[in-house]
Amino acid sequence: MEWQPIETAPKDGTPILTYSRGCDLTEQFVVMWWTFEKAEASGCGWNAYEVYHMLAPDMWMPIPPDPEGE
Repeated sequence: MEWQPIETAPKDGTPILTYSRGCDLTEQFVVMWWTFEKAEASGCGWNAYEVYHMLAPDMWMPIPPDPEGE
């Protein structure tokens, strides 16, 4: 699995691992998914749990399998 440009990410609600470099140059790794409702309301359709500020991810990859292989 390799990081890919966010423009190639699935927009069907599939959770993905995202990467962004914040305004203060901190790195953020967040599991996100796309919703059309949020895109229509705000222009940015990326959603995440317990994130209360706008995130604009730059890169994405599929969520890796868990370490136990379950």
